[in-house]
Amino acid sequence: MAWLERIDERQARSVGKALAVGAAETRDLAQEHLSHFARQARAVAEPRLHEAADYLRHEGSEVAKIAAHQAARASRAVKADPVPAIVGVVGLALLASLLLGRRRT
Repeated sequence: MAWLERIDERQARSVGKALAVGAAETRDLAQEHLSHFARQARAVAEPRLHEAADYLRHEGSEVAKIAAHQAARASRAVKADPVPAIVGVVGLALLASLLLGRRRT
């Protein structure tokens, strides 16, 4: 390349410094834009996350109430007639024994 041969060392340093300054300015601008975008994204997302957390907190307490009610019903049923529960527990233990007790050779 003929034009490269005409550039002396001093001009090459000058061009290199100008490129370095331009790259640093570009980096700084990109960092500012990225920081601004991150702040905007947080401003949009944060309220929605709080809404979702509040909703889950409310729904979680409702699910816990329903589960407690169902457990109370089950305990009353077992008190009234424990035989089906005993049969179920024994059956589950046998099934677990069959599934987990197999040894492969």
